[in-house]
Amino acid sequence: MFKRILPALFTILLFGCSSTPSPNISQITESTSGQRQGDAVSLYWVTERLTKPETAADYVTAGDYGWYQSNYRWSEDSLREVIREGEKLIVGQGLISYSAHIRFNSSGEAVYQQYRENNRVLPLRPEEIDQYKGSADLVLANTRGENKLYQGYWNGETFETCEGQEFTKISFEETLPSYVIDRIQGLDSFVVLNGKSVLKSLQVESLLILADDGKDCIPRPNLWN
Repeated sequence: MFKRILPALFTILLFGCSSTPSPNISQITESTSGQRQGDAVSLYWVTERLTKPETAADYVTAGDYGWYQSNYRWSEDSLREVIREGEKLIVGQGLISYSAHIRFNSSGEAVYQQYRENNRVLPLRPEEIDQYKGSADLVLANTRGENKLYQGYWNGETFETCEGQEFTKISFEETLPSYVIDRIQGLDSFVVLNGKSVLKSLQVESLLILADDGKDCIPRPNLWN
């Protein structure tokens, strides 16, 4: 009796294991991009599942006016959470630190908000909350094209990305100032580019950051913890 039951039980276990769905990695896509407007530079990261946004992040610097980094989370195409921290310039005070945490319901209403400036808790006006929503839309809109974000180091002959990919030829679609060209040709540099790759060639739509080669790569912000 025992000998007959054991094979049958083994068969059931095998069937149960084989019917368990395994995660499909191809359902998840990662997109990056960046843009420069005057002194402001924005870097974007987006994670989508089945073409729907799941999480995103941005890192934005605005020269002397400050900087910030954010995380965004969606559920069923609805923005559900925003976390941000950074510094901003206030007349008469200089740069002050601030942070924001907002949660939304499925209808887009802010059901939780916490905003701090220099550790003082302050309310957010409805138009300010709308600005955070607009930032989330901007991240998605700017990562839907062919171009992506490249960070790495250029020694005058080879561009090695932070992920270890190498490009021996770089072409710029935009016209660069002469002092920028001289800097790129004459010094080892850390650069952040927005463009697309074709074999060993990198076609650059815009040069976002040019700094000395001692600067570290900028990681995707993670403020969830």
